[in-house]
Amino acid sequence: MSLAVFQGQVYNSEILAYLERFFRGDLELMQKIWEQGERHKIYDHEFTEEVLKSAAGQGAGWEMLPIFLVYAGKDAKDRKLVRKLTGQFVSLAYEEGRQLSDEFYPLLGKLLDQGNQKLLWQWAYLDYYKDKELSKEQKARITKIIEFQEDRHSILPVLLQFKEEIPLPYECYTYTYVVYRGEKDSSMVFHYAENKSEPAREIPMRELLPGYYTAEVLIFADETADYYVTAPGEERRRRKDIVFLDHSGRNQKGRFYQLNHMLKEKQRESVAMEMEIYAYEKAMTDLIRPMTEDQ
Repeated sequence: MSLAVFQGQVYNSEILAYLERFFRGDLELMQKIWEQGERHKIYDHEFTEEVLKSAAGQGAGWEMLPIFLVYAGKDAKDRKLVRKLTGQFVSLAYEEGRQLSDEFYPLLGKLLDQGNQKLLWQWAYLDYYKDKELSKEQKARITKIIEFQEDRHSILPVLLQFKEEIPLPYECYTYTYVVYRGEKDSSMVFHYAENKSEPAREIPMRELLPGYYTAEVLIFADETADYYVTAPGEERRRRKDIVFLDHSGRNQKGRFYQLNHMLKEKQRESVAMEMEIYAYEKAMTDLIRPMTEDQ
């Protein structure tokens, strides 16, 4: 009876409270009941949880986000369900190139603090805050994200957007980051050469996020006459949608910056000498390090 009255678009607090307590069924209908309950300031925790569990089982869409945010803000909640839905919303936003609501990202930050350090979650958090003024708490959180990525050699280039706010790893200024977006689960290769008549150098790219490929390369001033990306089993050279992120100039004491500057000035002999010195110093470091670590 109450359900029939509700479907006839007759809403009151008693009917809504009864339905939230006893009705379990079609997800779309439960969503409508919840939304009307929210308008009438009625909240049933078990009903809300059932709505979200059903949505998580089917793959939550954008329409579930307001329900999720209300539920996640409560003290008593299924933490496993919260993590599962958070992952679905982050993936949904990534796939569609959209950001979630402002209320979502503080929640995401707390989940990151609890050890849920998935790269896609980190990317979502960083991408949201990259152009915002940061609090001390947010800076501390992003610093931990940086440490996590540095330890695993999985630097997300979006970190470069925080260079004015937070000290970044040395390698962020040493390398040029090449970013390419394509199909998922492939083995993309970045190619570059000084001129089109010579064979290109090949750098395997890493798929840090679904369809998001990166390569860290030392590209000097005169080494980018031609560049492209290839996929396994195809001859096509992909030259569109390749993004270069280079902040080497901010690290003027680095060897890469010095050598790159020399190339710009055409000081070839000095470059060759510097490269020999660098190779010698690296060889000596590699030789000495095992001795010092054993002590």
